[in-house]
Amino acid sequence: MRFFKMEGVTMKENENSKTTLKNRAGGLAAGFGLLIAGLMVFTGPEASAGKASSNNYRLTRTSINQGGQSKASATTYKMKGSVGETSYGVMSGTTRNVADGLMKIMFYPRTISDIRPSQGADEGSIKLEWTAPGADGGVVTASKYIVKYSTYPDAITDQSYFETTATLFKVAVPNAPNTQETITLTGLTPGTSYYVAIEARDADENQGDLSKSTYTWAQVTVLSVDISSDTYGFGTFTASTSTVSTSTIRVVNNGTVLSTWNLKASTITTGSPWQITDGSLSPGDLFRLSAAFHLVQPSTTAFGTEDRMTDTDAASDASSKFTINGSSTGYSVPAGEYRNFWLMLETPLSSSTSDEQQIRVTVTATPTP
Repeated sequence: MRFFKMEGVTMKENENSKTTLKNRAGGLAAGFGLLIAGLMVFTGPEASAGKASSNNYRLTRTSINQGGQSKASATTYKMKGSVGETSYGVMSGTTRNVADGLMKIMFYPRTISDIRPSQGADEGSIKLEWTAPGADGGVVTASKYIVKYSTYPDAITDQSYFETTATLFKVAVPNAPNTQETITLTGLTPGTSYYVAIEARDADENQGDLSKSTYTWAQVTVLSVDISSDTYGFGTFTASTSTVSTSTIRVVNNGTVLSTWNLKASTITTGSPWQITDGSLSPGDLFRLSAAFHLVQPSTTAFGTEDRMTDTDAASDASSKFTINGSSTGYSVPAGEYRNFWLMLETPLSSSTSDEQQIRVTVTATPTP
């Protein structure tokens, strides 16, 4: 802590200056008192004080986190301030300011430096991920994110263009510092490249520097599936037999968006008397073929009537249709993911033919409703 004092100050009175000093004593004394108040350092309960030599003007600050006090018998003099703010005094008549207090330190939000863009799950979307920067030196949560995009890179990399030209997508609420953030831009033109930048702000609207610009193209809808095997042989069976496939068949969503899979089956053997049904096997030449998505091979009793296919498309659902217990389904399958696929064949009670039968199973990717 440093102390200040005034040394070597003398006033020499003479006949020429005496009258002048007397006439201006009030103004000089008050100004001198304010100057002392501005120079005093925290030395005790009263942080700063000043007293005029001839008038009762006293300015005090009682603690470092309280404003100053003022007392004036004729003219109002004020000095107020707190930690992080500048205090000042103004003299009436002639303008003289005295400032004291501690300089406020500003902590701006940190810059987002790790935006990771990718195509979103839906058509015309872009997914953004990054690490929350925080504010006030990264120790508190920022107040908001300003997320903007443009088809022109200059509109994102330049601050003035960012504020006036780029399209605002969202003002988002941040999470705690160093946690992962995710936002999906939607409503974009599929297949078009977009440049994206994000700016963090704190509660006082202080702006962090613009994030590093990044870009990717908006999702284009491609509906597609791939099946690991295009044939499966059940072998030779007698009438009225039930059997489950033993080899894992894998169905993959190799499209670009979430998709739900429709299933159907039909006999493709030329002239075959066999017909697929989801009802009774009576009379003869009727067979049932059930399907289900499940991690491991299910038993014959695990399939339900809702798993039976017909020659008309039927959509998978999230809990019962073409699933054993809902743990694995053909509903809303993300791009790139796969499901294990199982079949159960129930042969006719009687058959008018002993020829080999070929049955086609079709899996079709459709947009998730």
